[in-house]
Amino acid sequence: MSWKRSITIERPPSDVWVAFTDLSRAPETFASVLKARWVEGAAFRPGSVFEVTHKGGKVGREGAVERLEVVACEPWHAYTVRFEASGCVCTQTYSFHHDRAWTKVTIETEVDARRVRGHVTRRLVLRRLEKACQARLEHAKKALEQSRRLTIASA
Repeated sequence: MSWKRSITIERPPSDVWVAFTDLSRAPETFASVLKARWVEGAAFRPGSVFEVTHKGGKVGREGAVERLEVVACEPWHAYTVRFEASGCVCTQTYSFHHDRAWTKVTIETEVDARRVRGHVTRRLVLRRLEKACQARLEHAKKALEQSRRLTIASA
């Protein structure tokens, strides 16, 4: 199964790229992230691996750790990660299209759910993963645009 989700963030592309790829900022950018750290490598490049520990809530359980591998990266334009979640193998490509003042972020997701048993269970897992993808984009937009308002207000 696959899906594509996009959102436009009113921030320049450099701000958005850094927010999505700087692991130290992951808890600020993504609501579900408690912490993130490099396991292999230390930058977004093919072969690097990082772990994300989740806060829990509607989408997952607290303390759940996902291990993501960077499969491809074209700095400032796109990157692809592969990971396992809820028994599925997921591949997500994040692409960044922009003008000077805004950036459109698109996440294209491919999910192999063959290991998930039962048609109903598989549909529920896929729906949960899709909702998490949309929530990730919405929270990033809110966090980045809020930080812009704070920057302008303090200037």
